[in-house]
Amino acid sequence: MTKHQSNTAWALLLCSSLAVADGQMSGDLSFTAISEQTPTTDGLRSVISLAPEVTWDIAPEASATFAPYLHYDQELTTDIHKAKVDIYWRGGNASLGIDQVTWGKMEFSRLSDRINQTDLRSLLTGDPKQGQAMARVSQNTPVGQFELLHLFDSPQRKYPTDLLPADVEAVYADKISEESSGWALRYDQYFGAFDIGIYGYTGVDRDPAVMVQNQRLQPYYDEVTQAGIDLQYTAGSLLIKSAYRQSWDQIQQDPVSYQLSTADAQAYAIGAEYALNNNDTASATVFAEYANDSRGKSALQAMQNDVSLGAKFGLNNLQNTEFTVAGNYDLDDEKSVYNLRAEHRWTDRTKLEVNAYISGKDSQSNPINYQPDSRFDFSLSYNF
Repeated sequence: MTKHQSNTAWALLLCSSLAVADGQMSGDLSFTAISEQTPTTDGLRSVISLAPEVTWDIAPEASATFAPYLHYDQELTTDIHKAKVDIYWRGGNASLGIDQVTWGKMEFSRLSDRINQTDLRSLLTGDPKQGQAMARVSQNTPVGQFELLHLFDSPQRKYPTDLLPADVEAVYADKISEESSGWALRYDQYFGAFDIGIYGYTGVDRDPAVMVQNQRLQPYYDEVTQAGIDLQYTAGSLLIKSAYRQSWDQIQQDPVSYQLSTADAQAYAIGAEYALNNNDTASATVFAEYANDSRGKSALQAMQNDVSLGAKFGLNNLQNTEFTVAGNYDLDDEKSVYNLRAEHRWTDRTKLEVNAYISGKDSQSNPINYQPDSRFDFSLSYNF
């Protein structure tokens, strides 16, 4: 069964249980105009995305959610972010279907976030997560919250069509495919000012390598087993965050020869966030983070030896005007990336967003990690 057929099956299964249910719809319709310079493009293009979400109460202790996602960027591509049924009981819940799950506490690095595959198309217009078919059970106990997930498949990462056309097929290691399943387990608990999370994951690695076949890029996926911990300490307006992840037999790739190999790897991140002078008229938050991966430049994730700094300013007005400035410095390449963002709510349902992205990194050094040389985009979104 292909990914499209699998998503269709989940959607039909969900709809069959909703024939007599009443629901409420919400979502976003977004139009983005982008001026971008990359190794393959230099000019202006437009992106349109539609992300509606419908939720039904189908029983006193059960609900259903359906959230398709349509994206047009030279080609029309679709996905299903959510198509699930949730059942609730005292202290816990279970869900079956396609869902999105977020793990971790870091601002920049995503070491703990292992469940959903990344959608690099959506970095411009929304949540950069694809839907994941799963069965999920969560239970609160006197000693903490436990969460068990069975993942029914392993979706491929999606890219902007100018970098990787939608018809390019990924390559998988022996005995695995896009239909390969996985398991994940997480434990969360508070100890005074400390918030701790411990997790394990086994399945297809969410970070692909890249192979060059017939002058085209092809993502390459392999299996991995991982365990990690994330920790947050709260002291008034100060948050101190850290994360550590151990991987066994994780794929790595030489950045020059593109030669593939596997090795045990360790990755960690540490950071802080501080709220400054928050009042009724304005608020400001500054944050800093360092991330490291023992594989160095052979790592497949974007942050291997990087320092990130940022600040967020809000006017606390009816329009929710907000400005964000962030920078990332690669200590290996000695190159920087800067991102500026401004958001302003035009009406109750309409939001304007302006982004400026400038990169000093060589986009060719790791072509499968989408990093344009520069980008300016203007986005208008309508919430319904």
